[in-house]
Amino acid sequence: MVDSPSVVAVLRRGPTGTGIKVHGSQLRERLEKQISLAHALNFYVDPAGGDLELVQTPRQHAGFGTGTQLACAAASLIKAQWMHTTPSGSLGQYANGPVPMDQIWESATELIQWSGRGKRSTIGAFGFLQGGLIVDQGHNDQGYGQLGQRLDQLESLRVVLATPHQISTVSGGEEDRMMAEVASKPNPHRHEMWELIGQVIVPAAQQRQWDVFGTALHEYGKLAGVQFAPIQGGIYRNDQVAELVSRMQRLGLGGVCQSSWGPTVFGLTDDDERATRTANQLTEYYNGEVTIQVTQVRNHGATLELFS
Repeated sequence: MVDSPSVVAVLRRGPTGTGIKVHGSQLRERLEKQISLAHALNFYVDPAGGDLELVQTPRQHAGFGTGTQLACAAASLIKAQWMHTTPSGSLGQYANGPVPMDQIWESATELIQWSGRGKRSTIGAFGFLQGGLIVDQGHNDQGYGQLGQRLDQLESLRVVLATPHQISTVSGGEEDRMMAEVASKPNPHRHEMWELIGQVIVPAAQQRQWDVFGTALHEYGKLAGVQFAPIQGGIYRNDQVAELVSRMQRLGLGGVCQSSWGPTVFGLTDDDERATRTANQLTEYYNGEVTIQVTQVRNHGATLELFS
């Protein structure tokens, strides 16, 4: 998980029983879906009302997992609103200040149910709750995601994000179709990928061996791309993304990978000066065609604050 770009959402209290409505958002349909899902799971007789507003969000369908973070944020606000305005609610001591996520959600499974996410990967939901480096163990017999490991030793890493502007997106029905096609075939590198995680990536992160960590992470990203090559034309989204990966490596970044479907590419370094210098070089080279950003690993979960 990274500090930025991030989702920022606000829920302003309204009259009890009036329901929650979306206020002034371009993503109205998506937010209203979260409200409907919460109501479907909500056994409360008289839910609190209010206006839900999306203040800030990363670019959609660019490899940031924005949909999951948005869904988790909306679900958390809706549940916190109910808990704070219900006599039996348990948030009175947090009337002005941050609320620990474990006070809102009993488990990641509950968050997954409320948010409607986690059908394929639950990294986003676990990351929302805890931050850090998340290893997804896959789904259990009930179809819910399992947290394999969570590491918080990455606070010294800086993350350089590079997002090309002109590229088609993958989402919705198209994404479902492509994922179904990929899932219909066995992953030829599954065992090798698990070995990289367990024997190299996790131990290297624990010991802060960033060169080893970066090399293994880059290799993991390439192996993951093999499974998707038949539907995206190669192990990366397109030639522009592949060239971006190569350039970021040549500039000295480690762990360079395509994020999700892309088009965002990320690279890592524990050297602040190198991160800044590399970002400047990329910005100059791509001359406005690629958005470059430097951020850092986020080692804690989402922040939720109550204000009276």
